[in-house]
Amino acid sequence: GPDGFSYPSTQIRRFLRKNARTGRTFSNFGRFVQDPSITRDQLLETYTRSKSGDFMTLSRTKRNANETSESKKEVCGASTPPRLCKSTFNTTAPMYGVSLTSGEAVTIVQKFPDLLQQVVYETCDSKECDLLHGECIQTYIPYLFLVIPLGPVTLTGQDYVLVESGCT
Repeated sequence: GPDGFSYPSTQIRRFLRKNARTGRTFSNFGRFVQDPSITRDQLLETYTRSKSGDFMTLSRTKRNANETSESKKEVCGASTPPRLCKSTFNTTAPMYGVSLTSGEAVTIVQKFPDLLQQVVYETCDSKECDLLHGECIQTYIPYLFLVIPLGPVTLTGQDYVLVESGCT
């Protein structure tokens, strides 16, 4: 982790125990928790479909059912040109990140299998694009995570952490 520290598993157990819900607890949810590999597959499938425009098609299914075949036009889809910058996407359950609010390193709470905060991330494969002479730049998007700050503590235990989101 940051500055050579190991992941604070003991501190996370204490944090979760201290902030445990009353009534139904995390342990009661254990039998209803979906396997992380299934969640990963669903995240990747959803991400792929959103990148290819399939969700636009799915959200218009009902409206399209009322249209005639002559009035239907394909907006994007298979005819969309390839992106200029190649990228790769995958899922991860990050253990550390940089707080968007403080700029400090934070520990992202991960406690398998009770609390697994997974994200889809996308990284640039190259610093230069293939089709035009130009530079590929990594883009980021903020995700809200339950964190244990290595510095000042947030009031809710949640903070925004930047995650790689694409390449332009």
